[in-house]
Amino acid sequence: MNAHIRGSITRQLRLQQIDILAAQEDSTAQLPENELLDQAIRLNRALVSQSDGLTTEASRPRGAVVPFPSVIYAHQLCITIRQFVQDPDLTAKAGEPEVFHNQVEYRPL
Repeated sequence: MNAHIRGSITRQLRLQQIDILAAQEDSTAQLPENELLDQAIRLNRALVSQSDGLTTEASRPRGAVVPFPSVIYAHQLCITIRQFVQDPDLTAKAGEPEVFHNQVEYRPL
């Protein structure tokens, strides 16, 4: 989860036994979007964000075919905390990112 995601969302997802790595805990909170996406690729983890810049970065060609884990985007004004933590697709993708490579998902639908 990048630095734009509220701590309350991270805590609620962890209560559901979802394996979450917050950017603040990984010392990546200040990384530019391209480096944050590269870190998600190295760790093979889905990346949840509320940053418009990250969707742009994920949509750019990445050189030779370099798969990236799913980027799940939810605009801060368009989704509630409850919707965020009760989204079954979000929890599935966070748990199995390899199934959803090379996709940018927008929430809510």
